[in-house]
Amino acid sequence: MPFIAAMLAFIWLGEAITLYELVAMCCCFGGIAIVAVGNESASQDGPGPITQEQDSASSAYQFGLLMAVIAAAMFALGAVSTRRLKTLDVSVIQFHYSLITTAVTGAWLALTFCSMEANADKVPF
Repeated sequence: MPFIAAMLAFIWLGEAITLYELVAMCCCFGGIAIVAVGNESASQDGPGPITQEQDSASSAYQFGLLMAVIAAAMFALGAVSTRRLKTLDVSVIQFHYSLITTAVTGAWLALTFCSMEANADKVPF
């Protein structure tokens, strides 16, 4: 999240990023990428065909990584926008964050419900 927040603050607020900070952010991002890719390849049981169970676990892992990146980006956006809107009363900022959260959660639930309806014949219970 700090990497994303720093980049957003650089773009949106015009804050400076020193060379030292940029190198540190790149190293941290590289380390996170190595850990994420390393864990993905560790789930394989050696050479051979990939089973449906391994493919499902791989998809779930990739989805989890995607959700973690989205959560970090949203948290960073909230942190940077709060600094941008520091002249407003905190209740106004909180109200708008609540509206955005409600809209995103509602869209997520609607998509999940539609997906469940489309796959209703595959549900085991």
